[in-house]
Amino acid sequence: MQLDGAHAFGRRCPPKVRTSVLRRGLVLLGAWWLTIASVAQSQSVPSAGKPGTDNPGLQVTLERLETQIWETFKNNDKKGFSALETDDYTAVYADGKGERDLQGAVDSMKDLTILSYSLGNFKLTPICPNVVLLRYKATASYRVGAQAFSGKLAVSDIWIKRAGQWKSFHYHETEMK
Repeated sequence: MQLDGAHAFGRRCPPKVRTSVLRRGLVLLGAWWLTIASVAQSQSVPSAGKPGTDNPGLQVTLERLETQIWETFKNNDKKGFSALETDDYTAVYADGKGERDLQGAVDSMKDLTILSYSLGNFKLTPICPNVVLLRYKATASYRVGAQAFSGKLAVSDIWIKRAGQWKSFHYHETEMK
């Protein structure tokens, strides 16, 4: 088969026919893309990227799990803490030491002791059916070595549902002045 404008019998198509066929093909291709895009849009999460959720039970569940993470850290419960995180978990704490993996987060328990904390102002943003962003404010009193500190934090935590369980995938806190 020739690709230089000739049809199957070896004769060249007149320019008007070639242009007409090309236009028709482009119109069909455009219509196909619009159909695919509209189907894909209808299958996406309706509130993806927007704060709030149509599932208030999910927000309550994740607030409870987030509080459990803080409790396990406060109680130096390494096994309990690890059970709430994905294996590929990462965290960025306000200590300025950068990102750490799950083992690095667990290891930081020996340096930092949470004395008290409170969590509030939760906002849940669905990303897709099995991924959400949980944002909130935290206040904490803690000790590093013998030195006591307290502060306010803006926290973001990405939660992923794997094997039917919600687990923290990426935690990030920023100190607020």
